[in-house]
Amino acid sequence: MGERAFSHTRSGWVLALVIAAALAVLAWAGLGAGAQGGLEARVCVPPPAEVRAGGGEITATVVITAEELYGYQFVLTFDPAMLEAVAAGFEAGFLNPGYTPVGWSGTIDNVAGTVRFAATQLKPTPPATGSGAVAWVRFRAKSPSPVPVLTQIGLENVKLATADGVRLEPVALYPALVTIVPFTAIEVRVPPPGEVMESDGAITATLVLTCENVYGYQFAVTFDPTMLEATAAGFDDSFVLPDYSPPGWAATVDNVAGTVRFAATQFKPAPPATGAGAIGWVRFVAKSPPILPITATVGIADPRLGSPDGLRMMPDVIPGYIRILPMSVITGQVELQGRTDWSGAVAAAWPAGVMATTDASGFYTLTVPTDTYTVTVEMARYLDAERVEVLVRGENPLPRVRLLGGDANDDDEVDIVDMSIIGGKYDFTVNPLTERADINADGVVDIVDMVLAAGNYTRTSPVPWP
Repeated sequence: MGERAFSHTRSGWVLALVIAAALAVLAWAGLGAGAQGGLEARVCVPPPAEVRAGGGEITATVVITAEELYGYQFVLTFDPAMLEAVAAGFEAGFLNPGYTPVGWSGTIDNVAGTVRFAATQLKPTPPATGSGAVAWVRFRAKSPSPVPVLTQIGLENVKLATADGVRLEPVALYPALVTIVPFTAIEVRVPPPGEVMESDGAITATLVLTCENVYGYQFAVTFDPTMLEATAAGFDDSFVLPDYSPPGWAATVDNVAGTVRFAATQFKPAPPATGAGAIGWVRFVAKSPPILPITATVGIADPRLGSPDGLRMMPDVIPGYIRILPMSVITGQVELQGRTDWSGAVAAAWPAGVMATTDASGFYTLTVPTDTYTVTVEMARYLDAERVEVLVRGENPLPRVRLLGGDANDDDEVDIVDMSIIGGKYDFTVNPLTERADINADGVVDIVDMVLAAGNYTRTSPVPWP
């Protein structure tokens, strides 16, 4: 090859390299221009971007910045060993999710660590231009760690499109970093709704420890002895084995001071406890409160935790709350038409669901918390009665109510079906406890039963209550 030919060839290589470099620069410039032009998808978390280990929650929001945006698709990614997605949904303020494909409507996969979103608007909705939130995911941090841990919530498989089907790209992606902070605590958990009736109501509080590498614990449960009385207490060995408890600390109740003292340690070779679990319980009964409902706090005092190496830890405390409901009494009398024995009718107060059965004279007593109720009275073969908006406080006598007989099939209406049931057993001797045709329960189906039904023909429940 001659020098001239070589010169031309070398010039071609140089030119090719220059062109390639220029294309690379243009491509990078285009990418930068795309990012600078505002085409981006960003995961945002509220500052300080921290979540408590062992159950703390944080919500991540996906924000898209684009022009003429009509639809999107993306996968939110996270480390399933660190976080658990507990809920997800769309935001409709920036782009209206008129349609979403199956399996892409904030679909959570806590094994793969993904949440899939896809949505498009529908005509005549105009395209979105600017920046706005399109989706959210609420995460719960998993097991505690002895040191802070940084984890990422990212985006992948991001696709943005206009109403004309033009794909918007390139998209700059910005993940979020979340710090999972160590957490150690003793919590008082009261079962929902956390309410107890005064005088004879009982409720059990569970003591839950969240920790890392714990071998023993000591603390006192505290309560107001004028409002609550601790009737029993004990250890729960499902999380930390109470192999040894010092004297005076074995779930020791003091209803004068308002304390229950707990202290216990494991023995080798039991492993230290990490995670969360119940370590004890206290059962309380409520004392007589004022007229209105009051709330009692069950707290934790002087908590101490120890590791197998003798490291002392001072956990946080999370108190529990018990709402003490004052008791009131509803009294009344039920008359059963055509009978001399008025027993067996059922009076009830709703929504409390408290029920009582009338005695032979028709009297009943309902003991309920102070509140507003609907009171009902029911009896087989009779039309029911109902009294609404009954404000109950202290002693509350209701007027006597008369239930009308003849509803043999108990469908809240006296009609030809009931007359037929009575007619079909007419002049029969029957079991008054079970035979529905025997309206007055005297053991014989006769003209008295027929007259009761005929006199109330076409009437329906509820009957008038004075």
